[in-house]
Amino acid sequence: MNQGRIWCVVNPSVGLPLFIGGVAVTSLVVHASVMMHSTWVGNFFQGGAAKTASAETTIAPVASNVVKTSEGYIITVNVAPAAGTLDGVKLATK
Repeated sequence: MNQGRIWCVVNPSVGLPLFIGGVAVTSLVVHASVMMHSTWVGNFFQGGAAKTASAETTIAPVASNVVKTSEGYIITVNVAPAAGTLDGVKLATK
């Protein structure tokens, strides 16, 4: 402990409660700030309707043409091009 000599100046029976109290006060201030400055906390405590997350971009599926047959599913998988290529064409590098 590189700051161990602080207890030669401050008595641990005074310093430890001050330190722990400071951590508690800081925690309460941060939590109160989050509760006062966010819009969703109040709705959460009031039992507001939950919002569902939605993706903003459309991602092409890797598995396409999923077909259900009497024996199970048939899945066609598209293999991604190798790194450094674009649709199978090697890209120029410096």
